[in-house]
Amino acid sequence: MEKIRFLNNQNVYDGEVSVRGNIVALNFSNTLPPQNIITNGFELLNENNGLVQGNYSLYTTVYRTYEDNDMLIELSCDRTVYVPPVIIEPEKPEPYIPTYEEILNNKINELSFACQNTIEAGLEINGLHYSYTEKDQINLTDIVNTVKLTGLPIGYHADGHKCTEYSSDELLNIYVQLAMNKYCQQTYFNQSCEYLKSLEKSEINKKIIESYTYGTSLTGKYLETYNNMVSLYNEQVKAITAMVEK
Repeated sequence: MEKIRFLNNQNVYDGEVSVRGNIVALNFSNTLPPQNIITNGFELLNENNGLVQGNYSLYTTVYRTYEDNDMLIELSCDRTVYVPPVIIEPEKPEPYIPTYEEILNNKINELSFACQNTIEAGLEINGLHYSYTEKDQINLTDIVNTVKLTGLPIGYHADGHKCTEYSSDELLNIYVQLAMNKYCQQTYFNQSCEYLKSLEKSEINKKIIESYTYGTSLTGKYLETYNNMVSLYNEQVKAITAMVEK
């Protein structure tokens, strides 16, 4: 069971989440959120500590609803909507059953897509939201390099806000948090892939792969590796901060 919180709303809903490419399916357990909330995008929360472990802010378009299951709704991240197929022949062909390898590769592609979306969605820092697209990453890196040399304030802006003056400390804080989030998401993605690739080929593991979603908690050696890598990056952050403060 997943913990789902829609953006601009504090309510947390229980349900099952499954992603396939640009479509995410939400099957709510007991309460269906209002339509105006569903189209705000959402986050997956860790059921133990409430921290965000999956960002789906780009899924803001209702892709499909089901008459026989009003608790199930599908959203798309690219504004596509479901178009019912035109049935020409009354007889349905036998459904294609993907191979184990195809399911694994599709899942890795799906996780990669979710990882990139989570990184580019950025973070809320001190009450303001900062996206972290590839363009933002280049721009912010250049700005931080400049203030490292000068120590002087410089202009930057949060999403939806005008350019304002930021101190070197403020910019470094924003840069470090966004870069840390990127590194953590990439490390999580890599360890998730390592785990899925380690599973022996079987029907049971095929179902495990199919149901695996971005944000699923790591365990065992994969969690240990993740924690070690994040610890190393934290040391890098401390070293960078110390250099700037000199």
